[in-house]
Amino acid sequence: MTRQRFVTGCLRLLVAAVLTGGLFACSQQARTPARYYAIDSLVQAQIRFLAARHAVLTKTATLGAQQDTATFVPADSVAWAKELDLFLELKTLNKPTNVGAYTVTDDLPDPHSNLRIKSIETQQSLPVRSLKVFYHGTPARVRRIEAQFQEDNSLYHSARFLTMEFYALHEQPVLQAYAVTGGQKIFMGDTVAYTVSAKVSLPN
Repeated sequence: MTRQRFVTGCLRLLVAAVLTGGLFACSQQARTPARYYAIDSLVQAQIRFLAARHAVLTKTATLGAQQDTATFVPADSVAWAKELDLFLELKTLNKPTNVGAYTVTDDLPDPHSNLRIKSIETQQSLPVRSLKVFYHGTPARVRRIEAQFQEDNSLYHSARFLTMEFYALHEQPVLQAYAVTGGQKIFMGDTVAYTVSAKVSLPN
C-alpha cells in the first residue's frame, strides 16, 4: 500500500467498513435545506475552490501505533469531496425531522479569542450531537468549525470529533486545516482509536 493510500484510506476502513456506501451516498443526495447551519454549502464551496486552485494537502493518519504522512494534490473536485465527505455528513442536523431537536445559542464569546460562537446542540440521540461555528463579526465569516458526531446500534458504537480551520482570503473563508479524532467499538470487541489531521496550502 502506498503512503498516500494509507493516509486517505485508513479512516474509511475504520468507519466506512460498517457504513458501506453511506459516506459517498450522502454527498449524492439532494441538498437538505439549511435549517440550522449550511454546513454542506460551506464544504461544497471549499471543494470547488480548492480543486480550482490545485491546493496541496499534507495529511497525517494515526491508527494505534502506526502513523504515516503524505503530501499530494487531490486531482479534482471528486477527490476533494472524498477527502471532506465526513464533514458533509454533518448536514444531517438540517433534516426536516430534526426541526426543534436542537437548541441554538448565538453570539457567545470565545474565551480564547476575539471570535463569537454559534452553538447548536441536542440532548437527543441524533448523529450530530453538537456543532459550533466560530466566526468574526458574522457567521458568514467563519474561522473554525467544531462538531461531535456519534452513532450507536446493536453492532457498534462510533464517535468522532471534527474540526475545520479557516482564514480569510478576499473576505471569503478558505480551509487551511482539518482534523478527525475518534474511536469505534464493535460489539464485544475492542475500541479502535484513530486520528487524521491535515493542512491545506495554496500554490504560489
